[in-house]
Amino acid sequence: MVASLVPSNGHIVEVGSLLGLSSWIWAKSAHPSVTVHCIDPWELSGGGGNFNKLAAENSQSFTEQQFLANVKDCPNVRAHRGYSPDDFADWDQPIDLYFEDAVHTNPILWKNLEFWNGRLTPNGILCGHDYNEWFPDVVSGAERLSAARKRKLLVIHSFWLLLPDSLTGSSNARAKRTVAELEALAAKHKPTLPNPLIEQRKVALAKAAALAPFVYEIAIEGAPVELAARQGEEVLVRGTARNTGGHDWPTNFGADAVLEVGAELHIEEAGKVAAARFEVPGRVLASGQSIDFHLSMIAAKGGTGYIMLDLLYRELFWFANRGAEAVKIPIRISAAS
Repeated sequence: MVASLVPSNGHIVEVGSLLGLSSWIWAKSAHPSVTVHCIDPWELSGGGGNFNKLAAENSQSFTEQQFLANVKDCPNVRAHRGYSPDDFADWDQPIDLYFEDAVHTNPILWKNLEFWNGRLTPNGILCGHDYNEWFPDVVSGAERLSAARKRKLLVIHSFWLLLPDSLTGSSNARAKRTVAELEALAAKHKPTLPNPLIEQRKVALAKAAALAPFVYEIAIEGAPVELAARQGEEVLVRGTARNTGGHDWPTNFGADAVLEVGAELHIEEAGKVAAARFEVPGRVLASGQSIDFHLSMIAAKGGTGYIMLDLLYRELFWFANRGAEAVKIPIRISAAS
C-alpha cells in the first residue's frame, strides 16, 4: 500500500534486505517503473546467529545469490552489497522512499536514518520496521525524525511511517484514499506494548541472570597470538568452551534465548564487520563439561582489529556483560590481491 504512493520512475531504498521478502513486496507493490535498491552485506556480514537461523528455518542460504534468486521475478530490484551508510557515502540518486530494517541500535541506526533522510526528495517517505519496546533506539529514532521533519508518526503494529504533507494533504483521490486507509490501520493496529514476546524474554532474562556468576574457559585451537587473513577470505576459528562455574547452565530458556558461543570481527576503522554463532548442543552445559565449536566469518574489510569470543544467551546478554571476560584475538587483514 505504501509503495503505491511512490511516483512513477521513483526510487526506493531498503536497508537490511536479508532474504528478500520485504524487497519482493516493495517491488511488486510499487509502479513497475520504480527502482527498488536493496542494501545488505549478505555473506560479507558473516551471517550472525539469528540470520543463519532464519535462513535455515526456511531452507535458504544467507547469500546475495539466494537473495537474487528470491527476487528473480522482480526486474525493478537492484542489489547493492555493502555496509550502510559507510559504503554508500557517494550515493547521489535522490530517493522517494526509505525503509529501515537493518541494525536496530545506535549509533549505526541513527547514522543510517540521518544519512538516507538527507538523500530523500522533499516529498519522500520515511518508514521502518520493529517499532516496539524491545528496540528503544528505533522508537526514539522514528520520533526524532518525526519532530525534525514535522510529520505525524503513524505506527501499524511495529511498522512506522512518516508521510509528507504533499500526501497527507493531497487532493488526488487515489492518494487521499491510500492515506486514509493507512491512518485507519494505524488507529486499529497500534503497537502492542508490552509485546508478548518481549514479556517472554524478560522472564527468560530474569531466569538466566539468576544463574550468575558465569565462570568458564575458552581455548582456541592452535593458541594463536595473532590471526592473519586476506580481505574477502574466510576466517575460521575453532576451539573449546568449558563450564567451570560449579553449576549447570540450561541451554534454552525459550523465546530464542539459547546458549551460544559467539564471535565478532572488529576492524579499527570500521567497527564490527562480521559475526558468527555456534549453538551449544544438548539441554544443559553441565559443570565441568566442554564443547567443541567452530565459527566462520568473512574478512569483509581490510585493516587491523580483533576477534571477540564469548558465551551468550541469544536475545538476552553476553556473559561478559555479567562479570565475565571475553577472549580477544588480534587479527590483521591485508588487502585482496
